[in-house]
Amino acid sequence: MPEQVGTIRIVDVHHHVGVLSLSEVRGTKVEPFADLSSRLALMDEHGIAQACLFPANSYPQAQGILDTQRQNDYIAEYRARRPDRFPAACAVVEPLHGEAAVREVRRVFEELGVNGLVFHHRFQGGPINAANMYPILDAARGYHRPIFVHVIAESQLESPWRLEELADAYPDVTFVALDAFSSPSQSQWMSYIATKHANIYFETGAMTSVGNRLAMFLARHGSDRLIYGSDCYMTPRGYAVPHPKNELLALGLARDDLERIFWRNAYRVLGLDTGGNER
Repeated sequence: MPEQVGTIRIVDVHHHVGVLSLSEVRGTKVEPFADLSSRLALMDEHGIAQACLFPANSYPQAQGILDTQRQNDYIAEYRARRPDRFPAACAVVEPLHGEAAVREVRRVFEELGVNGLVFHHRFQGGPINAANMYPILDAARGYHRPIFVHVIAESQLESPWRLEELADAYPDVTFVALDAFSSPSQSQWMSYIATKHANIYFETGAMTSVGNRLAMFLARHGSDRLIYGSDCYMTPRGYAVPHPKNELLALGLARDDLERIFWRNAYRVLGLDTGGNER
């Protein structure tokens, strides 16, 4: 590990708040903020200075938009509990909610002040490029906030070509492909996509341990569009060690590249104040 690494701020842009799967906690009541202390302990254990929060998508929706609003209120309050550790949070909107989803876009940006929107389409009843995504993006584009989209390799609903369609349709919108390197084949695909879509950034959560092609991606595209994230869940805990962080530190990258990947790119995309510490 390079000697200077210990002084680099590490920001994880991919922390989910809530349960990974309702089936895994069936019959168990999960109290609000119950995982806050364990989340902070995990971050401290692995040298993570800050994280961007996402709602978990596996939440009860019997009351439709009201349940979604509760999720977004919760993520904003979670951020407010420790803004020094959680400087950013993104809201979820459900494409199946139609016009109510469009109204929720306006509410979360104007009333909650979230930093972006996040989608996990395999939990949301349709593909990334479904027709009901377009009114949501029409409403969101004027706020100039990033759109985080999961492209987990095992899901056809989240196949990266679908994100490419949105990136083509909205060239003025910044998209972040979450779980971009989640299989060897998809990792090679990301490098090709990066040549065609300047408005897509690529995040390292759920990264495959073999064949992730990060070195190839960086050699071809540099470090300006790679963002560190670990795809963290606390209920249940998703991992013992944040593998993407260790992989990046082992690549022998220059300090400037590590700083871009570990925090500068995230701060720029999320619209966070660097305190003048940007170059």
